[in-house]
Amino acid sequence: MPYYDEEMDGVREYAERLPVAITLCTNGRLAITAINQGGYDSTAVDLLDLLGWIKNNRPDLWDAA
Repeated sequence: MPYYDEEMDGVREYAERLPVAITLCTNGRLAITAINQGGYDSTAVDLLDLLGWIKNNRPDLWDAA
């Protein structure tokens, strides 16, 4: 699925303190990928969907950023 990963120094993953990467997926969308399960698994969240949700549903957080 992904075809580009770049580890994001300074971005926190709270459960296991493992790396977080920004990923350009084959569908052309950006995702934030958090590594977990001791490095054997990961989860990806669409970055633009996430930012859009914050802007539309939590404008207080959007303005604070």
